[in-house]
Amino acid sequence: MTSIKTKLIALIMLSVILIGAIISGYSLYEFKNGLLESRVSQLKSITKTKKEHIQKYLDSLGSILAMTARQQSTVDALEVFRDKFATLENEFKPNKAAVETELSEYYKKELVEKIFFDIPSVAPKMEPQEYFPSSENGKIAQYLYILNDENRFQDKKDFVDKSSVGYTNAIKKYHDGLNFVRIENELYDLYLIDADGNIVYSSIKKLDFGTNILKGPYKDSGISKVFSRAFNEGFGGDIFFEDLAPYAPSLNIFAGFIATPIISNDETVGVLVFQMPLDNINNIMNFEGNYQEAGLGESGELYLVGNDYKMRSKSRFIDKIENELVKNHKTTIGLYEIKTELAESALEERNISSMISKNYLNTTSIGVYDTVNLYDEKKWIVIANIDEKEALSDVYSTMFKIIGITIVLVFGVIIVSILLISNGIINPIIKLKNEMMEISQNRDFTKEIVIKSNDEIGQIQKSFKELIFTIKETIQNSKLSSAENSSIAAELSVTSLEIGKRSEEEASIVLDATVSTQVIEEIVKNSIEQSERTKKDLDNANNCLDKAKEEILALSK
Repeated sequence: MTSIKTKLIALIMLSVILIGAIISGYSLYEFKNGLLESRVSQLKSITKTKKEHIQKYLDSLGSILAMTARQQSTVDALEVFRDKFATLENEFKPNKAAVETELSEYYKKELVEKIFFDIPSVAPKMEPQEYFPSSENGKIAQYLYILNDENRFQDKKDFVDKSSVGYTNAIKKYHDGLNFVRIENELYDLYLIDADGNIVYSSIKKLDFGTNILKGPYKDSGISKVFSRAFNEGFGGDIFFEDLAPYAPSLNIFAGFIATPIISNDETVGVLVFQMPLDNINNIMNFEGNYQEAGLGESGELYLVGNDYKMRSKSRFIDKIENELVKNHKTTIGLYEIKTELAESALEERNISSMISKNYLNTTSIGVYDTVNLYDEKKWIVIANIDEKEALSDVYSTMFKIIGITIVLVFGVIIVSILLISNGIINPIIKLKNEMMEISQNRDFTKEIVIKSNDEIGQIQKSFKELIFTIKETIQNSKLSSAENSSIAAELSVTSLEIGKRSEEEASIVLDATVSTQVIEEIVKNSIEQSERTKKDLDNANNCLDKAKEEILALSK
């Protein structure tokens, strides 16, 4: 049979452990929620700051574009380049066959053999001649200012003298100013396009220079689309944006463009176009590699996503992406699709600004997003992710601390409780049990029961003490009753003898003697009944004592 001591200790341990577990679990739950809110707020702050940075940068490009287009020097440059471009064939009088042969070799080496055709939706590979400008002036412009660029030749004798060509003088007059705008704003390229769609000026002169973007090989490109909208729909200061798409002159690397009309005498005479600096945008998004200093730890990153779910910036974890295009081109820009729950919520405008979900690496992460407005035409989504495990890593370290503290406190409370219960409950019960067993075994009802407390244990001791007193009193009364009955019996015996002797002599008082005999018989009968009652009282007292003994023994086990 399990003792009451064991039961009490087990109950205390179970209760304390359960309470400790509940308190620890609740504390951990509250800490986790608080830390999660803190991490989400931190991500939102980082995302908002980065969104504002990108937004300000793009807006500043738009402002610079509009301001540059309004400057008279830009208007003059467009008109001069347009006019001089139109006279190239007449001024230079080239050997057309020789020009096309050299262009063909150059296109084959620098474009056809390098351009990427594995990107989805790009035009198929063509012969070098199919990429040529559609006009003779365009071919001559590429021949003179691309193939015969001074930087391409070490031996000056191979350089074609073009100093007498009017377009050369226009370059000398306007190129430095226009190229300064490109360099200062870290643009990929800057274009002047006349009303007919001819690219009459390019700062870095790729193979789109001199082409007609309305009817040449690039008539379906992003620059053609943005030019058409700006020229046909725009007014002075209006900004038009064309999102990233493969661009053949850039070897089908993704390119984006912004454009604004150039106005002269209230007439649109052309369009100024910036090819957007993707490297600069990407550097803004990736904190120039300083992710940990930005609060993104080992697993956090920010990236841009377009309306087509394709990334507009380079992934921090590009090496972990299992995608052939990404591996081949070593970039995610325009190539890698982010079809996550967070990206879908952002682009579908579900008004869920943060969530815990799988990211594009299939890792559970905390994610938030914000929106970048692209000149009131389109939008990009800024998404921030950090792995949930890393973001909540403090929870796990804190959990072990809480568990450790709880274990120490639980054992401390258990030890103190056991000591208190042992001294306040168990030991007094054991002492009372021993006293009862001693009284029961020795039949010593004179033993003094010492009461040291007023609690339930003290009340039990008091009740037992009163019981012992009652038993002792009953025994004493029984002894007195027995003595009295013996005396009465002796007296009655003497009286009976005397009456017998006098029976013959006192015949006259027979009737009285008869009556006396009846009285005596009644007294004897009463004495016998009194003795029997005394015996019963003694038996009852012994029974009570045995029961009390059994109860005390049961309590002490």
